[in-house]
Amino acid sequence: MSASPWSPQASRRPRTRTLVPGTQVPTRHARYAGLGAVHIGERLTVRFTGVDPAGAATVRLGAVLLAVPFGVPGEEAVVEVTKGGRRAEGRLVALLRKSGEVVPAQCSHFGRCGGCQWQHLTPALQRRVKTRLVKDFLKEHADLRRDLVAETIGGEPWAYRNVMRAVFGERGGEIVLGFHPHGSARVLDIARCPVQHPANEGMLQITKDAVSDLRLPIYDRATGRGLVRGLVGVASFSTGQALLTLSTAARLPDASAMVHALLDRVPGLVGILSSVQPAPTPELLGPRVRLLWGRDHIEDLIAGFRLRLRPTTSMPAHPRAMSLLVDAVVQAADLRAGDTAVDLTAQTPIIAMALAQTADAVTGVVSSRRQAADAWEVAAQNGAANVVFTTRDPARALAGAAARRRPDVVVVTAQGPGIAPAVVAAVAAAGVPRVVYVARSLATCARDLRAWRQARYQVVQVQPVDLLPHTSHVHLVAALRRI
Repeated sequence: MSASPWSPQASRRPRTRTLVPGTQVPTRHARYAGLGAVHIGERLTVRFTGVDPAGAATVRLGAVLLAVPFGVPGEEAVVEVTKGGRRAEGRLVALLRKSGEVVPAQCSHFGRCGGCQWQHLTPALQRRVKTRLVKDFLKEHADLRRDLVAETIGGEPWAYRNVMRAVFGERGGEIVLGFHPHGSARVLDIARCPVQHPANEGMLQITKDAVSDLRLPIYDRATGRGLVRGLVGVASFSTGQALLTLSTAARLPDASAMVHALLDRVPGLVGILSSVQPAPTPELLGPRVRLLWGRDHIEDLIAGFRLRLRPTTSMPAHPRAMSLLVDAVVQAADLRAGDTAVDLTAQTPIIAMALAQTADAVTGVVSSRRQAADAWEVAAQNGAANVVFTTRDPARALAGAAARRRPDVVVVTAQGPGIAPAVVAAVAAAGVPRVVYVARSLATCARDLRAWRQARYQVVQVQPVDLLPHTSHVHLVAALRRI
């Protein structure tokens, strides 16, 4: 087995920039101050030293950072430049030194689907690479000391996703059902997805057969014609229950025919629903979800809490490893008996209920009445009498809570581009001593950590949590303390 890409032996090995025979020496441009450039079509022999947030292996060539998908840190390879400039891109041509931690991908669509970038890496190597990625990125973009980033933790790498969103398409007159490759409108026909719950995986062929047998026209987003758009599958790892929601551009002409075509063919199926989405958008669920058969939810047990999950419920990315994220939040909160806490962006009620096991009182701030109703239902199911949920603006909700009693801990989960400046200002104005910040993007995390520093909060530790194995995505839990 070759040395680990992050071992001292590997780090001392010199980088090479030897050209493959038959290629020309890269030209140098004066504006690079003699540091060099690479050009499209050029072939180079390189040794990868890192990864970028998109999951591509990287190597620095003077002023140029070259990124190559499916490469592995520590490997030596011949690459062909496909995009020039200071942030260049390339493709693998040949491997000269292969990592000993590369394994065969379990998915036949790997490399074309775009959903996974690292199925060829062992789970242990994936977590080490993510740790290094977080350390390097936050050091460069947030000036965070590397020793403040803990080792990445993660759970089961296969059959871990409980939600599936698949879209219909047509190719050569045949119906296809699957996923869009990254950056493409084409639909890749998926027969098997090894990261999905088996029930969700089974829905693919069964639903495609039902649509074909009923001769329902496939929706075309470019023209707005057709009927069937896709499906949303939700499944439970704890109970085995499954829920299938069919997305259409208009109401089904014969809903009972669709129900009979699907019944008894999906293991654990407890409900069939329909949602009309007439807008030309990638979002499959429309304003309303209609129950066709059975019930509108499944029962599940996630991180020790009983939940009812619906197609509209905000789902954890990896329910089987959600306890790792929750434990990291609870540890970062450092709650004591009698403390109060506020979850300012409660995308799921699980975190608020976990905090309520120690805190005297917890408030969760949600974004809609639908979320509030779901959260209250979950709290009642789990007997969490010291948790309340509100739909108020996060900054105003915090100001109202602070007027009664200053919270000891605030949990903030970044959404979209990051935390709103008004929320950071409200936390600082309230004088909250401890903040737990949760992010799903490195770029967002770096930006928000700079904002927290300006508000006089310092990072005690960042815990990376791998909730999306085989991808470069990583969840981050940062413990912040007021200076």
